[in-house]
Amino acid sequence: MASTRGRQVVIPLTNKSGGSVAAGDVVVIDTTANESFTTTTTGRTELSVGIAQEGIASNAVGRILLAGYAALVNVPASVTRGHYIETHTVV
Repeated sequence: MASTRGRQVVIPLTNKSGGSVAAGDVVVIDTTANESFTTTTTGRTELSVGIAQEGIASNAVGRILLAGYAALVNVPASVTRGHYIETHTVV
């Protein structure tokens, strides 16, 4: 069986959240600034989500995973493997 772990879509985006994000944090595409992301406290947001692939300071550019295998995802509670990702009311 072929492994799909190497197939990812990762793009550089600017952090417009007002704070730093850590590797594995769930972020959303910023709809107010080009080529940027932010964070949200809206549960089950309908914005496009991504996963930070490294620590990214405020207003710095960093790698965001938009599709594919994510080796690390930070979550606010326990989850079961195979669940879909969604945002939570906690950043």
